[in-house]
Amino acid sequence: MSDAGKTTPDDAGAGGGEPDGNGGNAFQAITSQADFDRAISARLERENAKYADYDALKDKAGKFDAGELAKLDEIEREKLARQDAETKYAELLSKQARFEVASAKGVPVALLNGGTKEELEAQADALLQFAGAANGPRTPQPDPSQGQGGGNGGDSGSTGDWLRDSLNRR
Repeated sequence: MSDAGKTTPDDAGAGGGEPDGNGGNAFQAITSQADFDRAISARLERENAKYADYDALKDKAGKFDAGELAKLDEIEREKLARQDAETKYAELLSKQARFEVASAKGVPVALLNGGTKEELEAQADALLQFAGAANGPRTPQPDPSQGQGGGNGGDSGSTGDWLRDSLNRR
């Protein structure tokens, strides 16, 4: 709803103008705080009156919600409580399985997120295999220059001793 076309006696007096020839009020500028307060007070009172019964409506809505909850028969309330308990129980079983597998396999619990115990064990085994491959002992890479050039009769003129070879070249 809009108050754009409505005027009240307070609004007409607040403008302080005489009606013009077109049937409306002539505009008169507000020049003091007292004029402004008079002009705005009626509008504020109307706006505050819209929300005067807010607390009563809020209480009424609360009573309605309480009545709706009371309408639920005992079987439905028990059903909701049972579903809540089953959900919590499933979460606890999942956490317990994660802790058991983590402690048995030596894997951090935060890295396990499977649904069943078998999935958790498979995931833990995969993590251990990955960690073992990354941290296990490694064989050195073969050096292709090792074991070559040790003889005196080679075409390269190398004796296998780098110091002697470098001095002979001078």
